[in-house]
This record gives sequence, structure tokens and C-alpha cells, in this order.
Amino acid sequence: MRKVFLLIVSAVTAFTSNACGEKEDSNLQEQMKDSLEQKLIGKWKITDIGLDADGKVVETIERECQFVEYLANHTGNMIAYGNSDCKNHPDEKEKNTKPFSWRLDGMKLYVTFENTPEGFSSIKSISNNKIIFENVSREPSDPRFDLKVVKIDVIFERLN
Repeated sequence: MRKVFLLIVSAVTAFTSNACGEKEDSNLQEQMKDSLEQKLIGKWKITDIGLDADGKVVETIERECQFVEYLANHTGNMIAYGNSDCKNHPDEKEKNTKPFSWRLDGMKLYVTFENTPEGFSSIKSISNNKIIFENVSREPSDPRFDLKVVKIDVIFERLN
């Protein structure tokens, strides 16, 4: 009888801990989302890595005068400076800002510019100082890349 009682107590304990697990899982998912959002917030410089059909790097292009800024209220700005020495001395008079809204869904970042359909990029990895977006399709009309480039990985590096 004592063994039966211990078996019932063990079964009840197992079911009780599993029932509580679902709530913890949803909290964990929410914490992960909040953590990803916190890592995203800030100003980033942009580098494009051109990949061939085999995934090998063909060329690297640093966007010297373009930055992206993610704000805590799920808005942001694409920032471009038009002056020739923008890398060393960005001129605020030559600053072009294009606002957008953003949201995260898992490891996908969705961005919407005014009068433009929502687009998304898959996050390959994210840390406090670097984000890598993978396999962004290359526009055939993009003259920046060698013709061997089929996909682009985009790297954001945090600015201080």
C-alpha cells in the first residue's frame, strides 16, 4: 500500500510540474523577445558581404555614410550623410533620415517604411555589438556587386 501511495504522489508531482511548465515557457519566450529587442536598440554601421552560389565571400562593402538606428518605441531611422568626408566628420546639414517602424517575430526582423510594404530579414546571429542578417537577395540592378554575387549577408556593428 505504501508503494502505491508513493507511486500516486510521484505521478501527481510529475503532472503538476508539467502543468506549470507551459506558463514558464511563455514567460521564457517573452524574456527572449525582450532580450533580442534590447540588443537591437541602438545605432549601427552597415557592411554588406557578397556571397556566390556556394556561399563563399566574393566581396565586402562597408556603407561608409549610411547607418541604421533602432529606437525603443519600435521606430527607427535609416541615416545617410551626403558630404564627402562623412566617415570622419558627418555634416548634420547633409543628413538624410528615412523613418521606419520595426517588430521582431522570433529571429525575423520586420521593417516598414512609409508607403512601402513590410519587409523582413532573418537574423543569423545577434550579440550586444554585432547583428548578422543572412541571405538577403541581391537585386539584379544593384551595381555595387560583382555579377558572381547571388546573396548578401548584412552585418551591423554597434556604434558607441
